[in-house]
Amino acid sequence: MSSFVRVVRRWPNAGFGSYLLTTIDTVAAILEADLIPVVDYRHRKSMQLYRTYEGENVWDTLFHQQHPVAEAVECPELTVDFGKRQKVPCLTYDEARSTFQSLVQPRGAVDYFATQRINYRIGQGVEYDCIYFRGTDKKKERRPVPFERYDAILDAANGPLVAQTDQQSFVDYVKKRKPDVIIFPELRYSATESPLHQDSSPGFRKGLEAWTVVRILAGARRLYASRSNITTVANLMRKNPAEHLN
Repeated sequence: MSSFVRVVRRWPNAGFGSYLLTTIDTVAAILEADLIPVVDYRHRKSMQLYRTYEGENVWDTLFHQQHPVAEAVECPELTVDFGKRQKVPCLTYDEARSTFQSLVQPRGAVDYFATQRINYRIGQGVEYDCIYFRGTDKKKERRPVPFERYDAILDAANGPLVAQTDQQSFVDYVKKRKPDVIIFPELRYSATESPLHQDSSPGFRKGLEAWTVVRILAGARRLYASRSNITTVANLMRKNPAEHLN
């Protein structure tokens, strides 16, 4: 029997963070079994943001296949349902980080896009803190973080502060306490408000935006965040995990 296992996603139109985490969990489980995972690209909607697909295969464009020679190999298939995260026993945080960092290798053009955005808005090599408020993920499992929980963080901020959110009311609240905050709006559908902005960019462009969000969260000196699949992804790239406020 082949040592390769082909990972096939049943619902390819998941959100960026959820799709990535589910795939990584599955891949980690396969590695635990001493097999070699191959992510299948047959679904052209792979790795794009919900309701944004316009013909680009974002996964294929964003990330290198780790075992390209295996794509044509005959091997068993493992179909993964969206939202059903694969549980990997005994996988520590450090092991999860190692697995993630060895598998997720963004293409040069993608990382260049994110780097240019960060350098333009924040500055090249500038250290910054980041606060993150998300009203869309975990809405059924966790109550939204009260804005007041961010007060002490805003008041104590020393140096550049970046805020990422999908809610205009949070932007307004933050700017009253710290007018010079750098805002990076999320391309998301808010659970309780209209999104900060909607554009007609293709799914690939929104994939670039999502990866930029992850890069900003991962690169912050300190990160204070509401829980989200995106912050989970960012934590796997950080040396010190985010301080979650819910």
